Amino acid sequence: MNNNDDLLKKTDIEKIATKGQAIYSKIKAQYEPKKNGGYLAIEIDSKEVFFGKTGQDFLFG
Repeated sequence: MNNNDDLLKKTDIEKIATKGQAIYSKIKAQYEPKKNGGYLAIEIDSKEVFFGKTGQDFLFG
């Protein structure tokens, strides 16, 4: 088993999803409907939000 497997076992996916959904529910009016079809990434600890037109926008800045 590698480090990624260990990390996934220790990660509480439901907790991350719940926090992300709570943040999104507070900000969604800023993005819907005018930015429908885009992508949001939410950093749940800092509550920082990143918007991209494609999923690749997050990979390549």
